[in-house]
Amino acid sequence: MKKRNETKKPKFAVGDRVVYNAREAGVGWMNGMHGTVIYVDGTRCPYTVEFDEKLVGGVTDERAARGDFKPRYGQSWFCREENLEMEA
Repeated sequence: MKKRNETKKPKFAVGDRVVYNAREAGVGWMNGMHGTVIYVDGTRCPYTVEFDEKLVGGVTDERAARGDFKPRYGQSWFCREENLEMEA
């Protein structure tokens, strides 16, 4: 049983390659798209994934900027854990 103040360990980490597939809630037209986790936080959609293809309405998560890494404009999406799986 999960304790009240216990935080869940993220399933994915920055740098992981993932595939998006909408489950109960999500964006169906993105199914099968591949990308890289570029930021993880504690929100309902904790993973910012930068996809290999540009997205209509995609975001640019400046929080992910670190060192020489610059997020690509409009190529990211905030994702729920259940909509992601590790790339094979």
